[in-house]
Amino acid sequence: MSNWNKILKYLFWILIISLIISVGAIFFLIYKFNSSRNLSLNVQGPKEVYSGTPFDLKVSFSNQTKEILYDSSVSIFLPENIQGETQGRVLTEKLGDIGLEGKGSTSFRLVAVGGQEELSKIKISLSYQPKGLAHVFLEKKKEFSVYVKNPSISLNILSPEKVINREIFDLSVTARNNSDFYYKNVKLNFDFPLNLKIKQSDPKISDNNLSFSLAPSEEKKIKIKASLIGSSGSFSNLKADIEASVLGQEIEINQKSISIKIASSPLEISVLVNGQEDYLASTGDDLTYIINYQNKSEVSLADVRIKAQLISKMFDFETLKTDGDFNSLDDTITWHPGNNPNLKILAPNEKGQVQFEISLKDNFPIVSLSDRNFVLKVKTEIESPTAPYYIGGSGTSSILETETKVKGKTEIESLAYFRDAKSLVLNQGPFPPKVNQPTEYTIHWIIRNYSTSVNDVEVRSVLPEGVSFVRNIKTNAENSPYYNKRTKEVVWLINKIEPARGVLSPPLEAIFQVKAIPPITMVGYYQPLIQETTLSAFDSFTGSQLSSQSPAISTQLPDDRTIPQGLGIVKE
Repeated sequence: MSNWNKILKYLFWILIISLIISVGAIFFLIYKFNSSRNLSLNVQGPKEVYSGTPFDLKVSFSNQTKEILYDSSVSIFLPENIQGETQGRVLTEKLGDIGLEGKGSTSFRLVAVGGQEELSKIKISLSYQPKGLAHVFLEKKKEFSVYVKNPSISLNILSPEKVINREIFDLSVTARNNSDFYYKNVKLNFDFPLNLKIKQSDPKISDNNLSFSLAPSEEKKIKIKASLIGSSGSFSNLKADIEASVLGQEIEINQKSISIKIASSPLEISVLVNGQEDYLASTGDDLTYIINYQNKSEVSLADVRIKAQLISKMFDFETLKTDGDFNSLDDTITWHPGNNPNLKILAPNEKGQVQFEISLKDNFPIVSLSDRNFVLKVKTEIESPTAPYYIGGSGTSSILETETKVKGKTEIESLAYFRDAKSLVLNQGPFPPKVNQPTEYTIHWIIRNYSTSVNDVEVRSVLPEGVSFVRNIKTNAENSPYYNKRTKEVVWLINKIEPARGVLSPPLEAIFQVKAIPPITMVGYYQPLIQETTLSAFDSFTGSQLSSQSPAISTQLPDDRTIPQGLGIVKE
C-alpha cells in the first residue's frame, strides 16, 4: 500500500509541473502576440528590377509596445538569385535597444543575379529581447516580393549561320545598358573556338576580353573579321559573357553563345600527285600535280583565280613545267583568266583542271639534325569575287593543303680488301690467289641512313662456294653480323637507325673476315668472295619498306687501292 501512495504522489507532481509549463507557455504566446501586434515593421523597395542592377531595400520600424526592446536587430533572408554587399544568404543589421515609441529605419543595398525572369521573395525579421525574459528573443516578420527581369545589359552576337572553310566573315557583338545605372567597370569575355582565327577587331580584343564603361542606354559594338578552319558540316561554338563590378563584387550579368556551321565551299578543289591522293615520293621522282576544280553552286562564278604555292626543300624548281605564272619569290604558280580563258566564267557544276610538273632532287638537303622527315607541301587556293546569296562573305574561295611524304633512303655498301692496314688486320695467304691455297680477306659493310628513322634493319648476303666465314673483326653498331653455316648466309640485324647516320655522323660499319680457296676451275678468273648484299628496313615516317643493294665482290677488289688492275686473277 505504501508503494501505491508513492506512485500517486509522483504522478501528482508531474501533473502540477506540466500544468505550470502549459500556463507559462500560454502567457508567453499571449505576451508575444500583444508585443508583436504593437510593433510595426514596413519594407520599401522596387517592385521589379533588372538582373545585374543594384537596388535599395528599406526596412522601417516603430515600437508601440510601451516597453523597451533590448538587443534588437533586423535580418533579411535572401533567395539564391539576390546578393548583398557582403557574402552570405543572411544579412543582419544590429539596432541596439529600441526605446518607448522608438522609430527608425535601415537600408540594404542588393543586386539580383542570374539570367532568368522570376518572382523572388525576401524574408525580413526584426528580433528583440523583451524586458525580464533573459535569453528569450521575439521577432516580427515580413516578406517582400520583387520581380527580377532580364539582365540589365543585353548581349547579342550577330554572325552568318554558315561560313566557308577559311573564308573571312563578319562577326559583331553588341552590349547595351538597358537600366538607369552607370557601370564603370564592364568586362566582356570571349570563349573563341580553337579553330577560329581573328583577322581584325574594332576595338582590338586583347587576351580574349575587352574592358569598358556603360552609361544608361549606352551601346557598345565590337566588329570582328574572322575565319573558321574545319571540315565541311562541322559546327563551332562561340561564347561570350559580360561581367561588371557591382557592390564591390564581380558578377556575371549576361552570357550568350552561338553555333556556326562550316559549309562546303561552292568552289571545290582536289589535288592528285602522279594520279594518286596518297602518293609516296622518293628522291629523284618526276611528279605531275593535277588540280581539279568544280563550281558546285547554283550561280556562275566570274574571274576565278587558282594559286598553288610549293613548299619544300626537295623541289627542284629548275625542272618546273607549267602554263601558269610562276613567282620565284614565294614559289607560287597562278592561273587566271589571262593565261587560262576557262577561268573567266565558271558555270554552275562546271569542272576543270590545271596542272604542273616538277622533279625532286636526287639527294636529301641535310645540313642539320632538323633536316628530317621531308614533306612536299602544296597550298592550293581557288577564289572568285562572286558569292552565292545563301552564304555569308564577300566572295567565294576554298583552300586545300596537300602534303606528300618523301620516303627515306638507307644505303648499304659492301667493300672487300686484302691489304687492310687501316682496320689493323693482316690477312694471310698468297696474293695473287693460287689454286687450292687459302687467302684471307676483310669484308666491310657500311650503312648510311638519310632522312627518316628506320627500324628492323636487315642486311644479308651469301658466301659463294669455296669461301668460308672466319670471324667478326669489329663494328660500331649494337650487334655484329652472324654466320649461318648451313645456308652460308651472313646476316646483320639492327633494331633502329636514326636519321643522318653516315651524313652528319659516322656511318654504321661491320667488318668481318672470310677465307677463300680457289678451285682449279677458277684459274684465269677472278674468284667471287661475296654475293650481292641486300638491305631491308622499315621507314617509321612513311610506314613503307625500304631496300638497297650492293653488287657482288670478287678478288678483283676494286676498293683495295693497293691492288693493281688484274692482280686478283687466280693463278695455278
